[in-house]
Amino acid sequence: MNEKFKILLLTDNLLQVEELDKQVASLGLEGVSSLYQAGLFQQVGKLKLDLALFDFQTLPPDLIDGLRYLKEEYYNQEIPLLITLPAVHHQALLEALGPDNLDLLPSPLPTDYLLARLRFWLKFLSQKRALMEQAASCAPLCTGAPKQVLLVEDDEVNQQLTLLLFNQMGITAEVAEEGAQALHMLQDKDYGLILMDLELPGPDGLETCRRIRQWEQSQGRDPVPIVALTGNEAERHREACLAAGMDDYLTKPLHGSDLQSLLRQWLPRGKPPDPSQEPPSMGESLLDHLNQELRPSLWQLVQTFLQKLPNNLKHIQRALNQKDAEGLKQTANHLRGSCSSFWAVAMTVVEQEIEPLLSMIMDLEEIERLARMDDFQKAKEQVANLEEQAQALVQHIKRVHADQGQRISP
Repeated sequence: MNEKFKILLLTDNLLQVEELDKQVASLGLEGVSSLYQAGLFQQVGKLKLDLALFDFQTLPPDLIDGLRYLKEEYYNQEIPLLITLPAVHHQALLEALGPDNLDLLPSPLPTDYLLARLRFWLKFLSQKRALMEQAASCAPLCTGAPKQVLLVEDDEVNQQLTLLLFNQMGITAEVAEEGAQALHMLQDKDYGLILMDLELPGPDGLETCRRIRQWEQSQGRDPVPIVALTGNEAERHREACLAAGMDDYLTKPLHGSDLQSLLRQWLPRGKPPDPSQEPPSMGESLLDHLNQELRPSLWQLVQTFLQKLPNNLKHIQRALNQKDAEGLKQTANHLRGSCSSFWAVAMTVVEQEIEPLLSMIMDLEEIERLARMDDFQKAKEQVANLEEQAQALVQHIKRVHADQGQRISP
């Protein structure tokens, strides 16, 4: 079970402490509450925090110096700071602290607005934790594995990123972009494991699995383990996956530690790793390895994602215009999966959090929900916001890495 995210709740209003505690607890966050007092920043800086919410109705004289101290001395500008202040003070904070991971909120702050921003940052923290958990995935599982993995995935970003993870583990894999191709490849080669996306063009992952099981039975073949790759509604798909003949499932974006555990369970292994070959330390993140070894490949992934983004948005807009609820849900789900996988790549090459990308992921989740309700009017508004965030994302990446000489031309 994942450890809860810890948030510091700092206020100058005694009446707000209990209310803030209730709000963060409702989101599954662990709150550390305190009233503001002189010297507090030196105390809280040593706490292991993931997020900080400073809710002030007044501006304490040493607030800006304290916040700067907190960011520079302890968190190196990596911890998100949510600060509620009258708008008159916002510009001073921006100039003093810089915009990175700084979320300035209005005061007084409506509860619904606060909860929306906390959900946003909770999503951000979850994605960041997922990236850090991939540290374990750097160690090779084995050498000389006798069988390959077959990855059945139609999204090119997901394909390339998964293959990079496999490469870090010493696993070889081949890709099929649709179910019919997977069945054809399986007839020509003996694979040790199949990772199957559920949302495929033509026969979906469930139908493809059924056909594979039927073919294996007709040929007297031992069943190859098949693992479903699904989105954040894995539990909803679990029974259908098992009924279709699948053995297990993973949620996307893939977490390195989960993928490694699954491969250890299902993939026939060859010789164990050579003890003389030092594996990466558990404290060394996948991001460090990819920076050192695979940066050119990651920039190609950035290019791939940005090139395909306009067409993906067109598919969503077309489904919306045709009031095709199922098509809208599927196209939004497809792009959301691609965005979630792209996040780890973008973090590596852009080297800072990208708020438009996280906004896109949440917009796509909301579009899927509205599509299930046939609420096309609200979906239209959400799609418009999605397109704005997509434009902001492209411009952000271009701006941040213009000095690196990278050509970004979506």
